[in-house]
Parts: sequence; structure tokens; C-alpha cells
Amino acid sequence: MKMNKKGFETTKNTLIMGIVAIVVLITGTQLQGQVHSVVMDSVRDFDCQKNILLNTLGSFEIGFWDYETSLNDNCPKYTIIFNQTAGKIFRDDIPSRDIEYLDKTLTNYRVNQVIADEIVDCWRKFGRGAIDTFFVPRDWREGTYKSWFNDNIDAVGCRICSEIEFNLDTPEKFSGFKQHLKDSDLGTGSQQETGAKKYYELLAEHEGPPSCTDEYYWGENCWEEFAIKHNINTDPVFDSNIKYFVVFVRKNIVRNEGDLNTYVISEDKKREVCGGRTLPYNPFK
Repeated sequence: MKMNKKGFETTKNTLIMGIVAIVVLITGTQLQGQVHSVVMDSVRDFDCQKNILLNTLGSFEIGFWDYETSLNDNCPKYTIIFNQTAGKIFRDDIPSRDIEYLDKTLTNYRVNQVIADEIVDCWRKFGRGAIDTFFVPRDWREGTYKSWFNDNIDAVGCRICSEIEFNLDTPEKFSGFKQHLKDSDLGTGSQQETGAKKYYELLAEHEGPPSCTDEYYWGENCWEEFAIKHNINTDPVFDSNIKYFVVFVRKNIVRNEGDLNTYVISEDKKREVCGGRTLPYNPFK
């Protein structure tokens, strides 16, 4: 979808107020020594959200390298490993939490549930289309890096949110992902914050032109259309022999003109779609 300009000021203020509220909540509970795990899970990427909001709405005066370094520090990659009887989530190689399976059996539902949570978390922490995340400032495009950026206005770049691996005794496949997105309810807080009730609604918002074609010839909504145009399968069957990535994707570097989406894709597809370009766009690669 295109950056959602409709209601931008309201959404921006909501994000800012949300950050302030979370700071107060965490500070108060820390003073009491009672930071609850559920609270921390809900804001596991609070520093990332704050960093993205401030740098996107700010002036980028910190420079490219400092910007990228701050993102690497505050927006770490998560690794999800589905083992035979239980899974585990790592934050920058540090164990974050366990993934329990009912009867110690990995099912379609559990795989889809975990990956759906990762893709929604990725979409939310990078602004869920409400802020123009990872645009390239004009002085970067017309200044020092002009020769690179002018040739790559419509470039697609990706930011890896999560890496997904399977470590099972025998090869297995897990299906039903898109239906899970359509059937599963978002938490009450997310529903109030976004207006969406289902996972799919949050990811595949129907913004209409100019986000995509008038007739949606390429798909039932803008999220699907972008996926079809870039040969991304929005209903993947997860093969335990393959590594997958949850990625935040931007196409077009110009402010207010980018297409922003989040998908789960295979390693080969990541190479094809992203072409080695990371977010923020790096003129030195």
C-alpha cells in the first residue's frame, strides 16, 4: 500500500501519545520492581518504534551512518526456531521467550500463529503505513549521493524483522497461512489503535487509487497487488527445509511516494525482491 496520507496527523499523534503512555507505564512498574512479561511483550520493540518515529518525522540531521547504526541497535532481528517439541525466539541471538506447542506437537495452527504475530509486529513497529518510513531526504538525493539515488528512484528495499527456521526430525510442510490471517482476531488494543479486527485487515488495508489500479486487476487489494506484481506468494506453504524471512518492504525512495508492505518470504524470494538492498537505502552497497 502507499503511505496512508488520510488521517496522517491523527495517526501520528496517536503513535506519539502511545509512546508517552508506554514510557509512563514502564517507568512506574519498574519503580515498583513489577514489570509484567505481558506488558514487555506488547512493547518488545518500543525503542524501535520510538527511533523510527523520531527519525522519520525529524530532519535526518544525524547522517546516514548514525541512522543505520541506531536502527541496528534499536530494531534488532528476531530469530524464530521451530524445534520438534517446542520452539524458541531469539533477539539478536539472545533467548527472548519460548514457543510452547499443545501436546508438544507442532501444528499448522501454531506455525501460522507465530508467523502471523511476527508479520504484524513488523508492520506495526515500522509505522504500519501511517508514517513515511525509510524515504530518502531530498538533500541526500540531490547532494552527495545524487549519482546513486537518481538512478534508483523506484528501488525496492527490505528490512528484515524476523528469520524463521525449522529444526525438525523429519521434513514437514505447514499450510493455511492466509486463511489464518483472515480468521484470527487482533487483540483488543490493536483493534482500538488501528480500527482493524482481523490480522488480514491490518496488513491488507484497502486504500484505493493511487495505491494501486482502479480495478484492482492485479489483486483484491493493494497488498495483494504489490505481491502479485513482485511474484510474492501471500499464502505460502511453509516447508521445514526452507528458511523464511519476515520483511518490511519499501518501493520508491521519494517522500510520500513509497509503497510500504510487510510479507513473509523465502530466502530465494528475498534475494529476488530485495536485490540485496537494505532499509534504510544504502548508497554504498
